[in-house]
Amino acid sequence: MSVQYNQIGANYNRIKKRSGDMAQTATILAYLGNIEGQEVLDLGCGTGYFSQKAVDQGARRVVGLDISPVMVQVAQREHEGDSRFEFRVTDCSKPLEVGKFDLVLAMWFLNYAPTAEDQLKMWQNIMCNLKPGGRCIGIVPNFDWLDSLSTDDGERSSGDMQFLEHVPDGVKYRFFSDQDSTVSFDAYLLRREVYNSCAYEAGFIDLQWLSLGGEDSDSARQIFQAWRPK
Repeated sequence: MSVQYNQIGANYNRIKKRSGDMAQTATILAYLGNIEGQEVLDLGCGTGYFSQKAVDQGARRVVGLDISPVMVQVAQREHEGDSRFEFRVTDCSKPLEVGKFDLVLAMWFLNYAPTAEDQLKMWQNIMCNLKPGGRCIGIVPNFDWLDSLSTDDGERSSGDMQFLEHVPDGVKYRFFSDQDSTVSFDAYLLRREVYNSCAYEAGFIDLQWLSLGGEDSDSARQIFQAWRPK
């Protein structure tokens, strides 16, 4: 997975400037709320986009982890000299113990699990690094698209997502940017039931699926948040 992101590098930042992505970010920050003084772990941090947003929302410290050395280098360069940020090259799908955080960000992280077993391990990593009562908030593709693919007239693409093949419990898809041909990567969308069961098996409570709202209510994105028991 790191290879496809190494090739994208800093170009990834460009897609965050699209109107749809900017609206998405605004909605996420509204759900995030005031996190003054909190410590945040950003899994699959990329170039540190949401790490920066967390600090803007009041976070005291952010640790960002990503499998791509190139992405991490961009994040380190853009936040050089700011002690509130720490970025490391890490495969977040492997057993992971970084510390105990108030908040874990999982923005486009769980969609890299090709199977339910792999996704459970990711949820367990999130749980392992949360303080009691801590929260995880993240983004995954919208399950409505997956449901449409099970029908005869299902669209093979949705916005910036192209269907590649069926896998157990879901599909493999390709994300692409119509503004930058260098930004393209493959990931997975598993059934909502897989997300729910894996989250609860990992020990989370009150998993919520949140709407982007407004004009983006039928977007290709889906926001979630879940809490570790106190």
